[in-house]
Parts: sequence; structure tokens; C-alpha cells
Amino acid sequence: MGTETGRRHFIITGTSKGIGLQLAELLLAKGDYVYGISRGGSDLLESSEEWSGRYRHVQYNLADLNGIDDLVTRILDQLPS
Repeated sequence: MGTETGRRHFIITGTSKGIGLQLAELLLAKGDYVYGISRGGSDLLESSEEWSGRYRHVQYNLADLNGIDDLVTRILDQLPS
């Protein structure tokens, strides 16, 4: 994905728990930006001050295929130009 002063941007699904959560934490700890998607909230939001605004969460059920284009557009619009 894009870079901002050497930092990478990632879109990760399933950031509410498990592998998605662990991957997001790993990338954030390295200084990268993460756009997390999950059906519910995310524990990463509680640590948002720790991540200095580098974590953004989108609550979305990926089983709803009709809205995925809008979801991706919404995330991409947040990336720096």
C-alpha cells in the first residue's frame, strides 16, 4: 500500500480478535498505519492514544458484498495523497 514518510498503510480484516488483531498490533508497533475492519468494535480503539492516530476502525460485515466498493472507497479516501 502507500507510504507516508516511509510508513506503510495496511487494510486488515478481522481486527476485533485473533490473527487480525495480532497483525494490526504488530504493524502499529512498527510505526505503520492500519485501517481495521470487523463486524464489531475493536480493542485497538481502546489503545488508540498509544497508536498516535495510526489506527482507524471501520465496523462492517464483509458478508454484505453490495457495500464493499463503498467501503474500499471510504478507506482509500483517508490515505494521504
